[in-house]
Amino acid sequence: MILEKFTSLHKSVKVFIQVAVDMVCIFASYIGSLLMQYGINIPNPTMTLFSRTIIPIVLIYVAFFFAFALYRSFWQRASLDELIMSVAATACATIAIYFVMYAVKQVMPQSIYIAGGLIIIILTSFSRLNYRIIRRLLHGISLAKGERVMIFGAGEVGEMVIRQLLESNEAGNYRG
Repeated sequence: MILEKFTSLHKSVKVFIQVAVDMVCIFASYIGSLLMQYGINIPNPTMTLFSRTIIPIVLIYVAFFFAFALYRSFWQRASLDELIMSVAATACATIAIYFVMYAVKQVMPQSIYIAGGLIIIILTSFSRLNYRIIRRLLHGISLAKGERVMIFGAGEVGEMVIRQLLESNEAGNYRG
């Protein structure tokens, strides 16, 4: 199955796939923001500017995602902390992109950058959570399955134990 093959891939291949998915999400976000702004009739000067600037825009976002360590964890570990880091990285990248484009006099309307950033947050977050959702559905892991347990622990260690129990194929058979 594809899910098991992905899980067994080397870490660098997983990072490459995640970067590629993010690049597609960023590109789609800016296309979406242009369509929201202009509909199907995007003015030629704006489309020309978009085609000239989209590659640097994508690269700046990916650089910020690396800087904010969004490629250290993978989809099965997507959490609220990663969502917060994703929002922060996207916000910082969006602001940086606007100022870079302003400095080189290649600025599209501000609403394109704002809408693009918001759509990026939605798409990249969904792409990270989607793996977890599919994995749960395929393996039949449910919060209601198995015995109830209470875990005492502080912070990340307790959260890690809970995740491992929920994501384990034997979560419903745990008798510890």
